[in-house]
Amino acid sequence: MPRFSRKAGVSGVYHVVVRGINKEMLFVDDDDDLYFLHLISKYKNECDFKVLAFCLMSNHAHLLIRIRDGLPGDIMQKILLSYSHYFNLKYERSGHLFQNRYFSAPVDNEAYLINVLKYIVYNPVEAKIVAKPMDYRWSSISEFYGMESSITDTEEIISLFPDKASLYTLLEQELSSDEEQAIILPKTVVTDKEVYEMAKKMSGCSTAREYRELSKEDRAKFVSALRAKGIPVRQISRVTGISKSVIGAIR
Repeated sequence: MPRFSRKAGVSGVYHVVVRGINKEMLFVDDDDDLYFLHLISKYKNECDFKVLAFCLMSNHAHLLIRIRDGLPGDIMQKILLSYSHYFNLKYERSGHLFQNRYFSAPVDNEAYLINVLKYIVYNPVEAKIVAKPMDYRWSSISEFYGMESSITDTEEIISLFPDKASLYTLLEQELSSDEEQAIILPKTVVTDKEVYEMAKKMSGCSTAREYRELSKEDRAKFVSALRAKGIPVRQISRVTGISKSVIGAIR
């Protein structure tokens, strides 16, 4: 797989995402979350960077960090290598733990910074793990509400608001659809089996013949929904039997 050079941001702030390989769990129990946070704290001191927000989910993690110069590469390499060694030793496994390299996107303006912050702390609610962000233990949300921590540097975010009440109101708000769509995230590989199940659920079809017999309106509806999820035309065609030219003409 070719590797593309990363784009350095102007502000030094990056939204970093790491995922477990093949969607495998990264954090099985509380000790795993605690160890990952320990590594972040350790390398904050060694590499001189700030954590503006974080959220650890079962098979992925979000970090919002500020670095002095360059890219987050050295920082993330140290954290991920150390955690992989710990995890493989603990669970008697070998090989890669993380999916490809870490993902990072520059955050170069205040409006986008706030959107990314909201996205990160609202992740557990979107995943239906908790009812509201404050109910989730493994994110920086509680630190913005005054819980002492050596992980999150809350001052920078707090300084963007006239008072803490304004910040708390924002942190409790669900992202609008426009705000969520604006968030730059890593592309995830979806298997043919997963696309098949999505298409079947959306259309009620399970064979190529059934897909061909759909009305144009019904076919356009589920194909548009799949394409909105980032599923390539070639893959939809392969799974459903609908020609690529027909799929490509649907908007």
